Amino acid sequence: MARYVYILISLIADKYYTGRTTNPDRRLLFENTSEKEFTAQYRPWTRVWVHKCSSKEEAIQLEKKIKS
Repeated sequence: MARYVYILISLIADKYYTGRTTNPDRRLLFENTSEKEFTAQYRPWTRVWVHKCSSKEEAIQLEKKIKS
């Protein structure tokens, strides 16, 4: 199963959010509709980057690298 690492931006708050998922479109929808997550307070989010990884381990490492 493909894994994706993505970066979202909240233009109204000038904040970025990085994460990983198996479905980038569904995840963006979730981040823009969830009421209890960190991202709820900075909506709307726009995806600015997505990268397809070949494994979960690769996605985890890439996400860590971006966040550091």
